[in-house]
Amino acid sequence: MNKNIELLDNNKHRNLKLKSTTRFEHMYHRNMVPLVANEFMHAAINFPIFFIKEANTAEFKAVGLLGFEQDENLYFTPERLNTNYFPLNVQRYPFVLAAETADSENFAIAIDTNSELVSSTEGQRLFTDDGEPTDDLHKVSTFLSELMTKELATKKFVDYLVDNDLLHEASLSLALGDEGNTSLNGVYKVNEERLDEIEPDVLAELHKRHYLPAIYAHLTSIGQLQRMVALKRIKSQS
Repeated sequence: MNKNIELLDNNKHRNLKLKSTTRFEHMYHRNMVPLVANEFMHAAINFPIFFIKEANTAEFKAVGLLGFEQDENLYFTPERLNTNYFPLNVQRYPFVLAAETADSENFAIAIDTNSELVSSTEGQRLFTDDGEPTDDLHKVSTFLSELMTKELATKKFVDYLVDNDLLHEASLSLALGDEGNTSLNGVYKVNEERLDEIEPDVLAELHKRHYLPAIYAHLTSIGQLQRMVALKRIKSQS
């Protein structure tokens, strides 16, 4: 289903309700999810963390890899959940912060009105009868505001890695058994040789900014590729 993102309006959306879910259907065909740096340690025990370069902006961002193919998700499936960590960008759905106008620097809560979680008949209301935000909507607002702060901090983290030549493209080939091999291209990782030889002042700055735990969590997470291979084999046999 195509998304329909609309800025929340207490008149237009007064009767909207939000259903709870443990299925995360919106993730079924997404093979990556954006991550913020302070969730790396939780994500790393479930799936690999890489960096990708945005085609339009050439900026790097951190992602959790969830599938080898474009529309494949090995962790969020109709049959079962294969993760015990749900990234913040999974939890926020169907909400997002969006610019109030095309040229505005102000952000407001928007919602995907086509989401299976949005209803007019069941779930928790977003507005009272008088059009005031409910406690649930206040919680959403706080969550999105904190997420944006973490995303800005993550951008500084990633920019620092790029500025100090720590991100290098990773070309990986993985054996999938009867399905042959698959290549993982277009993803980047911290170059361990460069990290080992990093200048003392840069290393001190990494430590001062508390970036080292996120770096090590990222590097450790790459071992989860083998778990993905195992999940892929299980999927192919079902």
